[in-house]
Order: sequence, then C-alpha cells, then structure tokens
Amino acid sequence: MNAERRGKAILLFLAVNGRSTMSEIAAELCCSRRTIESDVLTLAREYPIETKKGNGGGVWLMEGYTPLRRGYDTNDIENLKEILKIVNEELGKTIHKVLSDLV
Repeated sequence: MNAERRGKAILLFLAVNGRSTMSEIAAELCCSRRTIESDVLTLAREYPIETKKGNGGGVWLMEGYTPLRRGYDTNDIENLKEILKIVNEELGKTIHKVLSDLV
C-alpha cells in the first residue's frame, strides 16, 4: 500500500473507530508503527488530527470533523460502524472499500 492509500485508510479508520493508538492502526493496515507515525505527521499538516503521547494518548480526528465527501456525516459513520459489527468478513471488506472511496 502506498503512502496516499495509507493516508486515506488512516483517515477512514479514525473516522470509523474514533480515538486509537498508532499500534492499533499499524496492525489494521499491516505495516509498522513507525510508518503510521510518519503518515500521521504528514496527514496532520493538512487534516485536523490530534495526537497525544504516553498513557491515555493516541491519535484522533478533531471533534466535528469528518473526512467523508458527498454529503455523508458522522451519523452515517455511526450507522456504518453498527453495520460492520453484524456483517460477515467479506461484506465488511466491501463496506471498507466503499468508505475508502468516499474519503
């Protein structure tokens, strides 16, 4: 996965999951924590991403911000999160593909 696709995937992951750690994102995207740290630093120059190191730290999108286009909002994200909980793995992959196209 190249840096541009990883950046979109990170934004999507944060939009869907909320506050997370660099390690959790790295595990989800199958890359190193250092790669994610570098990508988040780059993304933070253009997007409202917050980070905090240490205990209770993590990475998240500023409240109220959604990276989704085409009129989708945070309620849509919440609905998709609920759908992801109940669908099988293959349908989940399809939903993630659709969401990544919207970021």
